[in-house]
Parts: sequence; C-alpha cells; structure tokens
Amino acid sequence: MAEASGPSLVEQHTGKQAMVYKKEVPLALKGSASALCNNLSILLNLSKGLISYAVVHKSVVNLISSTTDGSSANHRQVICKEPSATHPSTLVIQARLVAMATRTILVITSQKGIQMFEADGSLMLYWYALGEVAQEEQRYVVHCCLDGNFCVI
Repeated sequence: MAEASGPSLVEQHTGKQAMVYKKEVPLALKGSASALCNNLSILLNLSKGLISYAVVHKSVVNLISSTTDGSSANHRQVICKEPSATHPSTLVIQARLVAMATRTILVITSQKGIQMFEADGSLMLYWYALGEVAQEEQRYVVHCCLDGNFCVI
C-alpha cells in the first residue's frame, strides 16, 4: 500500500495542518436517545467556552452544557407537555438550540405544537399549540430553522 506524501488539501489551501479528530472527555446522558432523525442538537459558544447538547427521548429533552475542555458539565431534563395538567405528555419530534442575534433559545417541536425555552431549559418563553383535529388527520411540526428571522416549518 502506497503512503501519501505531501501536504493535504486543507494544508494546501490554508497553510495550516488539519486536525481530523480530537478526543474529548465523554459526557453521560441521564437518559437514552430516541431513534429519530434530528434527535441531537449541538451549539458551540466559543466566547463563553461552552458546548451545549440537546438529546431527544420520547417526551423528554436532555440538556448538557459542558466547558470546551470538558472539566465541568451541567445536566437538565425538559419535559415536553401541554400547559394543561389534564393532557398526557406528547412525543418530541425535534429539539434544537437556536442562536439568535440577541439570545440562544431551545425550540422543541412535537405532535402537539411548538415550545420555546431559555437555552438552559429553565423557563418556557412561548407555547404554540396545534389545533385539535379528527383521528384520521395528522398535524405536527417537522423542522425548525433560523434564517435571519426565526422560522418554524
């Protein structure tokens, strides 16, 4: 097998050696992760030296905020439910940490609607409920994104 010689493509274009992989300190979740697409959201905040993770499992979003060197980590669980105590919990479709111009928020999309929280999950900022529909119909929020203004699709 021939060995590659010379600089990589990244080195040729930037003049710096590329770092392909860096091992980090492992972080343990307080729960498991659902087998969904979009079940993980990561937000890197270099100015504060934090990495935040949001992981979806059924009706719970597990939040982990860690320093970039992995020396400390904070865990929190956010349960997605309707404001009314009479309704059971609902399944989360996606949780996303969204960095807006003035603040970072946690957006949770579910079968019942959209919930927006502070980035650490401590305070609900906004709740938009999808209306009730007949059994044969389905309504749910599929994805959220940010493009200048906040958009939920």
